[in-house]
Amino acid sequence: MKGSIAFFIVLFAGSAFAAALLTTTDIEQITGLKEVHTIPRGAPPTAQADLNFVDQRGEMLLTVSVGASALYDKAKQPRKVDVGGQTMEIPSYHAEVRGLGDEAFDAPPGNMQRALYVRKGTRSLALTRFIDPKTKQPALTMDQLKALASIVLERLSDHSD
Repeated sequence: MKGSIAFFIVLFAGSAFAAALLTTTDIEQITGLKEVHTIPRGAPPTAQADLNFVDQRGEMLLTVSVGASALYDKAKQPRKVDVGGQTMEIPSYHAEVRGLGDEAFDAPPGNMQRALYVRKGTRSLALTRFIDPKTKQPALTMDQLKALASIVLERLSDHSD
């Protein structure tokens, strides 16, 4: 029982900390969207980050994960997948993004990047934008994603030791 209470306190404290880093108001101001809401991890299954944002229709807009710099390092490495008994590496890195944190890159390779990874000091961020099912286009632009990352980085610096 004590272990589950401690886990709940750590989980809640982590969620409260993450929630202070980016708000629905921030997203509405940067994007011009209205009625942006947060949803808990796992509802829907694509909501797997510290912060999960949806639009007024309940469609996923953005997820934000905050972690140690190892998150950044891992994201930059190619993913290994098993295809017919053969291990293949799938690249995740597209290009360096200047002007954010100590280093940043977008992903995946190809003509549409969905994620932005940023490392600053011992912390890292992963921001992932989603495709609007109506328009079949990203719900947020990469410039909007960068602006939101800047807000998170500024607030993360304010919470540093």
